Amino acid sequence: SYFEEALKLSEEIQNKRAQAHWTNALANVNVRLGKNAQAIAYYEKALETFRAAKENREIAQLLASLAKQYSYLGQNDKALEYSQEALSVLD
Repeated sequence: SYFEEALKLSEEIQNKRAQAHWTNALANVNVRLGKNAQAIAYYEKALETFRAAKENREIAQLLASLAKQYSYLGQNDKALEYSQEALSVLD
């Protein structure tokens, strides 16, 4: 896909912000395809990159996305944990 190619290119030029952006885009595609577990893996990878860059807005958005995916999977405790963390990032 174009997103996978963009991710590969951003990795080659070592652009961490772009890597996180394209990884997040791949997560969103997987959400639309109903591949929640794969979406979670991509969200986690993007989250790690944004945490390293201390991009709080993006961190909060990814945490909220993870909460939503865990909720869909019926893992409500984990969903609540991510939701609370998303709120704390924005304080």
